[in-house]
Amino acid sequence: MTVTIRLSDKQAAALEAKAGAEGLTIEQWIQKLAETVSKPQRETRTGADLIAALQASPYRDVDIEPERYRAPVRDASL
Repeated sequence: MTVTIRLSDKQAAALEAKAGAEGLTIEQWIQKLAETVSKPQRETRTGADLIAALQASPYRDVDIEPERYRAPVRDASL
């Protein structure tokens, strides 16, 4: 696919400078930019998603509940 973009000389110079800073031609730099834009974005997952996944697990016999115990209490004089 060929795309033509009309830019001012100032805009073209700025893009060429950015490409050159990465050691790329303007064509390579735009191709790299297009690849990053076309990649799917990673989903943000929540604690609720984790709980749902654990509840759907076929390994129901695995206990991940932390052991509970009463913390020792000391007497204090005020």
